[in-house]
Amino acid sequence: MNESSVLQIQSDTRATIATILCDEFDFQRTNQFKSELGGVTGGDAKLPLILDLTKVGYMPSLTLGALVELRNQFAREKRPLTLVGMQPSIVKLMQTSGMLGLFEIRNNLSDAMKS
Repeated sequence: MNESSVLQIQSDTRATIATILCDEFDFQRTNQFKSELGGVTGGDAKLPLILDLTKVGYMPSLTLGALVELRNQFAREKRPLTLVGMQPSIVKLMQTSGMLGLFEIRNNLSDAMKS
């Protein structure tokens, strides 16, 4: 795997937007995802995070676990986390695993920015 970023981070006055750039995750990409998000989630940054999953077509349970860890961290900080643009395969994975109800989900970035 090349060392290119798996995330593109954009800051807005209302939220931080993290767009996932890869179409599928594996062990290395999941670890890279967690590492790259560390800079966004740590420190004094308390803006809501919008995680754009539009490009993601495959996510193993390891990556789903990373999302749950992120969700739990944000819940402790009382900081909003919204997932947007989920493909049907990712929705099905989250439904099957019982994780779908843990997350705030919007269809697209525009909807997430309004809420």
